[in-house]
Amino acid sequence: YRHTNICLKLRFCYKRPLEASKILNWWCLLDISYSNIYRFEITSKYEATYSNDLLSVGFQHRNNPLGGKYPSQSGHKAVDKALGATFRIGLLMILIVKEARRLVQAFPRMEKNSYYLIIHLRRNSRNEAECALGIFFINMIMPTNILDQKNYRIHIIGIMEIENIPFQSDPYELHKSMNDRLLTWIRLQHLQHEKVWFINQLFNTYVNFCIANKYSQFIYVGNETIAMQLPYHDGMAFVINKRFPHGYPQGNISYTLDSASLLMYQSRTRNYVYYNKIVYDSVDEFIKSYNAGNITVVSLPPPEGNNLTYSTLKRRGTHLQPSLPLREPEQFEPDGRRYTAENNHIEYMGWSFDFRIRTTSGPQLFDIRFNGERIVYELSLQEPASFYAGFSPSQSYSNYLDTAWAIGANFELVKGVDCPKTATFFDVVYFADSSHPAKRRNAVCVFEHNLGMPLRRHFENDFEGSYTFIGGMQGTGLVLRTISTPYNYDYVYDFIFYPNGVIETKTMTTGYLQVMFWTDEDANYGNEVHKNVAGTIHDHIFHYKVDLDIAGRENRFETITSTLENISSLWFPNTRHVQKRLIHDLKRTELDAAYKFDFQKPSYLNFYNSAEKNAQGVRRGYRIQHNGILHQLYPENWQFTNGFSWSHYQLADRSSSMYNQNDLYNPVVDFKKFILDNESIVDEDLVSWITVGIMHVPHSEDIPNTSTPGNYAGFFLRPFNYFNEDPSIASRDSVLITPTDGGSKIDRFGRPEGSQCVPPDEPMNYNGKEL
Repeated sequence: YRHTNICLKLRFCYKRPLEASKILNWWCLLDISYSNIYRFEITSKYEATYSNDLLSVGFQHRNNPLGGKYPSQSGHKAVDKALGATFRIGLLMILIVKEARRLVQAFPRMEKNSYYLIIHLRRNSRNEAECALGIFFINMIMPTNILDQKNYRIHIIGIMEIENIPFQSDPYELHKSMNDRLLTWIRLQHLQHEKVWFINQLFNTYVNFCIANKYSQFIYVGNETIAMQLPYHDGMAFVINKRFPHGYPQGNISYTLDSASLLMYQSRTRNYVYYNKIVYDSVDEFIKSYNAGNITVVSLPPPEGNNLTYSTLKRRGTHLQPSLPLREPEQFEPDGRRYTAENNHIEYMGWSFDFRIRTTSGPQLFDIRFNGERIVYELSLQEPASFYAGFSPSQSYSNYLDTAWAIGANFELVKGVDCPKTATFFDVVYFADSSHPAKRRNAVCVFEHNLGMPLRRHFENDFEGSYTFIGGMQGTGLVLRTISTPYNYDYVYDFIFYPNGVIETKTMTTGYLQVMFWTDEDANYGNEVHKNVAGTIHDHIFHYKVDLDIAGRENRFETITSTLENISSLWFPNTRHVQKRLIHDLKRTELDAAYKFDFQKPSYLNFYNSAEKNAQGVRRGYRIQHNGILHQLYPENWQFTNGFSWSHYQLADRSSSMYNQNDLYNPVVDFKKFILDNESIVDEDLVSWITVGIMHVPHSEDIPNTSTPGNYAGFFLRPFNYFNEDPSIASRDSVLITPTDGGSKIDRFGRPEGSQCVPPDEPMNYNGKEL
């Protein structure tokens, strides 16, 4: 059905064990010969020998359901060429070929509107796999049962998903221009073009220099800001006319449309219009009031003289930085790169991992190992979100779940700005609202970073005017970085690997503010960041999945809480002593493990293996350290938070969907239901869901862009008795200096001095287009 999320749970097993040395790559082909299949969404859950076995989505069609001709033979060759980079899926064995290059020859005769899901199971995989495939039929005007139930078996995933996904929950189409989206809404809602033309003319008076000022552009924004989040629970959406002067979304006219009527082409559209602090019951009433001269028209003044618009990134100001045109410092690698990157597999200083970029939710890292031992099975971003407040309805009801915006379809990074010139860059291939894969070049980078500070050091004073020794180690780390720009904001995602076994996950925010026209009432929500420009309070919250495997998969979770004790002193009679002590609290069930930070009871969050101990006999563990705790102020019983219930927990044990954005009251995935069955988590394969965030009250220094210093949140994964000692003590990056009669002895542990490589002179270039 058009509304139905059909989940096929498919399982396959080998008839006999495979000899990995004899098997190359096995390819399978799943023929889905039903018309109008619009999107595939696939999840997987199985253990693999290598993380490269993990799944991603790809399909090739013979005919576009919206029209088009059959592809030529060269199109078949293109499929074969793209297989290695795009189609890596583990599913159902129907047709098997032994070599990827023979896949084209194995294609059956394709029929019109047939879709073929290409399935790839890499060598060295385990003998059993299990996947869930969701097929969404949303390209038809009316719901139609087009599947013969004899040919498939529906498996409902349970409490994590709802069976029927409403049409209005479908995420936005990435490749449609904003103006096209608005015109589609207008056409389907039977809103006369004359009325829209009138609103447009009034909007031009609001921004009366839109034609004259070459540094501005103005565009309709259709249902981007407020999407199915009004308190009517029935699919109402704001359509906002906004001004875009060099990136800033700023508007003062907005009206509502009932998206639920899109499906049935009903005419019960309600068009509330908001303009200059007044709400009108319809577009007709708004036009009538305007023609009667009862509307006070507001406008933004143009820049004075030759001044640029406030939001442009063109350089301006009287205090030049620096005073002379000197280049900024750059880092280089004197002996060449100390890491290796083969496809999506990275190795560095004992670390190894694989990564991919998921179209909906962004970066995912798999099979993270240190010195050959797995620490993390999966570390991935699940959902970025932002929640606004303000006086105007459009700002007040702005709440974004960014997976609806295909945040994994990242854009090209700029060498020397987004990443050092020494970085290794990777392209990103993704499917989003298209019948073929698209590619963005240089959308991910990896580089080793000099931290500009010691990882560790100590100066030993001899208290006789000299020293006994001084030793330390320059701080370095490997950074995996990608940047997503779902709308006006830019999110910089870093995954940093340190030589002492620590992993840092960090997100920095930059980009443009979402602003509205300033009114006196907005003083309760923010600041007038520029003339007549209101920047209002909002949060940025980031939700991560961390599947830790500490010395194996059977792990436990405990909090180690610092508290005070008031005791009779054991050493000084008749006196009392107040000091800190530790309380270990083993969490036995999922509800027990749903952790909310209490500043009165600071705690370590420790995952450990009770059967594995270090040389001192202490249980080996890793702890999660938050670096950006943000308390969710919205009440848990507020129905609006169902779509982002994960934001109430800094850590939950045992998350979100791209369909949640457009129906937060009745979300496809309600995170809090994950833990309602309250399963045991003792000696189980534990998965942590970590939430960190930033509160942002906009200020004038956010003009033109919000800057990254101080605007970041993240967490650390830190060894806690996992090793016998700091593993960085084995690093050749250490330095030990001891005094001698003639001066000092400097031990660099075999590292050469001077440079072996000349820093390359790489000119900055940028394409920025989808390939």
